[in-house]
Amino acid sequence: MNAIIEQMAPGEKDGTEASVHANVRRPVANALAEYASDTHEIIGTMDRQYIHPDRNGYFVDGKGAHLAASQESLIQVMRGLSEDPNAYAALHKAEARHFNNLLDEVPADAADFEKDGKWGKAGSVLGAYTAIREDVINDTRMDAYSEADWKAKVAYHVVGGAVTPATLTLGGKVLPIGDMLQRGVDTWAWEWGNQMKGEADTEANGKIAEEYLKATVQTSDTIDGWATARPDGGSVKTEDLKDTVYNGLDRGSNLAGKYLTDTTN
Repeated sequence: MNAIIEQMAPGEKDGTEASVHANVRRPVANALAEYASDTHEIIGTMDRQYIHPDRNGYFVDGKGAHLAASQESLIQVMRGLSEDPNAYAALHKAEARHFNNLLDEVPADAADFEKDGKWGKAGSVLGAYTAIREDVINDTRMDAYSEADWKAKVAYHVVGGAVTPATLTLGGKVLPIGDMLQRGVDTWAWEWGNQMKGEADTEANGKIAEEYLKATVQTSDTIDGWATARPDGGSVKTEDLKDTVYNGLDRGSNLAGKYLTDTTN
């Protein structure tokens, strides 16, 4: 995967544009989405092992093997993949799940967990996704489909069953067997989906998607849904947690924005 990233990354004469052929955007995005826990760390820039790859492009620790890649190359390749809204959605869904998994790891009745530095890092990663999305939308070369259409397609593929918990049919009844604490992501997707179902117009769907693509809305809905599903939900400091994540959003957006700004001209 590291070799794929470096091969697709722009060269010195290419500025910041990673030109990824349309036929491989979705399969590469699907493959990269499997590394969500590692790309989260690479973009978050807290652990040097992830952003200083050795010649093999990975490292091994007590938890197993991890992808290591240039942060700049990764963000630029993710931007190139995101010309396809389905590819962006695949990456986005994987990050949303990872964020929810981090929340699920918080022990019951944990105190002051919202002060952990990993939440600011999570905000930084969400901010990077915002910068990538905005760069796609603002790119004047995007003449194959409208801004609204891109947003609507992203929304469709994020909501389209990807975050629905697994079910089991037993005795004529459909029972949920997925992780109940996945409810954080489900809440965000459910709100988004309900609004889009009532709209058939692409432009209207694009406007709805714009609202729910906002990192602050994603964060708020995910944390609220997660907190409600916890046995100690009433004692979780959701406002403090949200504030910590929000503080990281601008950092991640600004950093990714620099990697995506072409200064060669």
